[in-house]
Amino acid sequence: HKTKKRSCSLCAAFGSCGGCTCLDTPYEEQLNLKKRFVEQLFSDIARPSCISDVRGMTDPFAYRNKITSPFAPQRRRSRGKQSVSVVSGMYQDGTHRIIPVATCPIENPLGQRIVRAIVRIMERYSIAPYEEDSGEGFLRHAIIRIGHESGEILVTLVTNTHEFPHARSFCKALRSYVPEITTIVQNINTRQTNVILGEEEHTLYGPGFILDTLCELSFRISSRSFFQVNAEMTSVLYREAITLAEVEGATIIDAYCGTGTLGLVCAKMGARRIIGVDAVHDAIRDARLNASHNGI
Repeated sequence: HKTKKRSCSLCAAFGSCGGCTCLDTPYEEQLNLKKRFVEQLFSDIARPSCISDVRGMTDPFAYRNKITSPFAPQRRRSRGKQSVSVVSGMYQDGTHRIIPVATCPIENPLGQRIVRAIVRIMERYSIAPYEEDSGEGFLRHAIIRIGHESGEILVTLVTNTHEFPHARSFCKALRSYVPEITTIVQNINTRQTNVILGEEEHTLYGPGFILDTLCELSFRISSRSFFQVNAEMTSVLYREAITLAEVEGATIIDAYCGTGTLGLVCAKMGARRIIGVDAVHDAIRDARLNASHNGI
């Protein structure tokens, strides 16, 4: 059914971009809505008085530590001449149409700065963005991961070809714009698909991964491994869930374990044995390394 067009003073793209859905709702009201949802969900087994208040963030903005930005050509005609520029941003909800987003109130501002720098470099050196309809073009996506506590930054450039012409110059230019970047990886995806990442990767600069801290454990994060995008609240959630689960002395199956974060925090809080399960080989590799360098 048709819904009323929504807008929000915090973001010009809200209502068109599919990146978030509640920005026009005051944060305290968002938390209350979530609590009421849980009360309804468990109404057959728990009275509303049994449901705790939802624990929220001190500052619910600029927290998202992973940014995924697609690129596409944008054609303009002026005075009979056609020019092509690069557009980046978020997909419109339910479509593959890119909504240009210069700033985002829930993303880490440093990640947005990196995306803008990539667009400038592409336009300066005539690097073609990927075009879905034709399957042509070079750069498909950029994925930026920022360590919440470490500050380390991984930039993954998803390309449509194996060759990366002038890769060294590209990396040098990108780091001149954003010197905080600690590693850059090329991921190759030559398929005509809406799956973002391909299977093959090359490290262009740095070690190819970043380290970050969660619940006083250190984790290795690579381009294809899952890591929660809100590190502050992940720590709150993990500690609360593990306390309620009474894991001490137990065997824990960490399904869809990613880099092993939840399972390894369970181990730190007294679980006897952890079995991590995931379909992504790189994630399991990182989980094993994470266990090793945390002494677990």
